Amino acid sequence: MADDQGNGLSPDADCGFTESGLPIENPGPGIVFRSYTSVHHPRLVKALMRIDFYEMSGRFTDPLEVVGVLIGKAFPATRDIAVVGGRALLAELDQRLWDKPAGRFLPHGIDDDRAPIRLVSRPPAHAALLINLDAGEPLPGGRYERVLEIVPPGEDARPQLRQRWRDWSRTGAELHHHVLK
Repeated sequence: MADDQGNGLSPDADCGFTESGLPIENPGPGIVFRSYTSVHHPRLVKALMRIDFYEMSGRFTDPLEVVGVLIGKAFPATRDIAVVGGRALLAELDQRLWDKPAGRFLPHGIDDDRAPIRLVSRPPAHAALLINLDAGEPLPGGRYERVLEIVPPGEDARPQLRQRWRDWSRTGAELHHHVLK
């Protein structure tokens, strides 16, 4: 199937890409990319990354509580989770994940590459799910299926997070906004 640039690629084609960015047809069963970009090079293929902004309001005032709930919903279906934040926040989240949710075990570790839930100060090169607690952190350059941006209540981090929305939008990512009340 050819796209409008006649390069033989389409958004519906089963295609992947090599490390050099060249497309490969039919990379294997179950590997389907829903979108591609051809801004600078018509043969480059890019998977559409989903970015969710979770805006806290109402009864949701604690970013770590929200992250704990999101991790609990994602795990164990998603077994490669990375949470990015400052050292103090990660230490507090570490303690909370041992205590909550009641009756569950969420295997995690600070800077532990073997843990299915990694608490890190810098984004890893890849993760199925990346949760960002640091609005000042530059956009990660790694490979992620989904990124969750936590928008705390109050106005302090809003300008940085508005800029992150614009920056993610420029990458061609699929953006979603959720208001937690």
